[in-house]
Amino acid sequence: MAVGEESLDKMKKPPIQQILGTKSYNRSLHHIGDSLNPYEQAISIIGKTLAAFDEDYLTPFYGFEDEATHDQEVFSFFPDERICNGFEEVLSRCREIVPHLRLAGPDQHILPLLLKWP
Repeated sequence: MAVGEESLDKMKKPPIQQILGTKSYNRSLHHIGDSLNPYEQAISIIGKTLAAFDEDYLTPFYGFEDEATHDQEVFSFFPDERICNGFEEVLSRCREIVPHLRLAGPDQHILPLLLKWP
């Protein structure tokens, strides 16, 4: 078994967001609370950085690896599949959607990329 395959087998447990979140954040990385979770912080930092270069301020944003899509599809943040109006709407929509999602994990599609990271 190759190193990547062995790592994938080990990951067939709870979603990686819960594993890493519990170790470093004392809760799931997706936890919605009074302050921004690590994912929201990243979206905010990247959004603020790129906003100056965004001419139309439209932000395509999709979720993945929930119980409905697993690692086969992505889902739109809106039922009509419209694009978010800036990263602030992405953050707002995350706070509305995430509490209702059932994470499927693990993030197997991203693990091969992480294994290649120098």
